[in-house]
Amino acid sequence: MVKKSDFIWKNTKLTVRKLTLIAMTIALCSVIRFPFSYLPNITPLTTIYLLICLNIGLSEAIIIADMTIIATSVYLGMGYWVVGQLLAYSLIIFLYWLFIKIDIMKFLIMQAILCLILGLIYGIVISMFEVFVLQISSFEIYYIAGLPFDLMHGLGNFLFMILVFRPARILKRQFNSLTRFYNDDSV
Repeated sequence: MVKKSDFIWKNTKLTVRKLTLIAMTIALCSVIRFPFSYLPNITPLTTIYLLICLNIGLSEAIIIADMTIIATSVYLGMGYWVVGQLLAYSLIIFLYWLFIKIDIMKFLIMQAILCLILGLIYGIVISMFEVFVLQISSFEIYYIAGLPFDLMHGLGNFLFMILVFRPARILKRQFNSLTRFYNDDSV
């Protein structure tokens, strides 16, 4: 059951520690994006954003994804497509957040399959945005032409989720134990 309180930060107090965590994660995601920028649609960032949503929260994941896209677009090139990327990433993070409420999603294979599907949904959203902005007459032809790239994105998400799901869970447990130990937010 989705509650209204799920849409806001768990702890509405914005501390220096939370801002630092978000800023460092944006910096890390920005650095991770560059080595993969030469490979068409193969990036671990989608999986990282989804794991941030799973382990930290919906709002934080959307903020980190959007700020990473904006920050890296300064170097990789900024154009109308950045708006489409912001919309697509926000949508798939939100859809992921809805799906992780289902009990079956605790299994790794289900998480990986969901990542594959979300990679395809990302491609559909980007294609719809491009067709709208560029006023292309046929969505179907445009989407089919980009389908191999969307499949690479989805399969990359699948593989990255299998590789990093368990290490991310271990890091979350260690982070939670450190946060309980260093619970002084007065800094």
